[in-house]
Amino acid sequence: MQNSVQSDIDLLLVVHDEQSALDCRANLKELLQEVAREFAVELACTITLRDHIDLRPGAGFVRSAAAAPPIWDHMGIADVLETLSDQPPPQTSGALGQPVSYYCAKARGTGQPSDWAKARLAVETLFGFLEYQPSASAEGPIDQNQTETVTRSAVAALTASTDLWPSSVYFLASVGRVSDANLHSGVRDRVFFENHGLEFQTAFVRG
Repeated sequence: MQNSVQSDIDLLLVVHDEQSALDCRANLKELLQEVAREFAVELACTITLRDHIDLRPGAGFVRSAAAAPPIWDHMGIADVLETLSDQPPPQTSGALGQPVSYYCAKARGTGQPSDWAKARLAVETLFGFLEYQPSASAEGPIDQNQTETVTRSAVAALTASTDLWPSSVYFLASVGRVSDANLHSGVRDRVFFENHGLEFQTAFVRG
């Protein structure tokens, strides 16, 4: 029977150190490819260092993991995630600026309406935290014709922030000055290192 799954399935693998990540990555690629062939489901895995679960409790991947118990808790993170599941994420302009930079850069790179919608939501969330109203906010459904409007709002929100993380600093310094493809990869690489303590090429594996 034809498999009807339309989305990928994401896994989070938590390890002690970078060498463990490299060792796991070497074996994961072939395993994920076998799963994709057998079940016609594209499987993606992100590897993170254990310490970064504590360092980045407000990161999206940590909040997502806290929404459900881990399938296999070999690193003993369940207690940490249980605590986080009942707490609101830490609110700082640096933490809220990261998804603004990430999704705006990604949307400029992919042009996907879903990425623009995520970028707009991230911008609105940061503006709400800053209690600052942009002079030109994006209204209505987001499409490629609104690229510059959303980008200007992202730049305004980030500029009004006071504790930007490196991914957002790079975004502000690079948007409009490098290609959208380079902007996307540059922000993505910095976000992965901020959140996972590992370079993107080490931390991300797709079948």
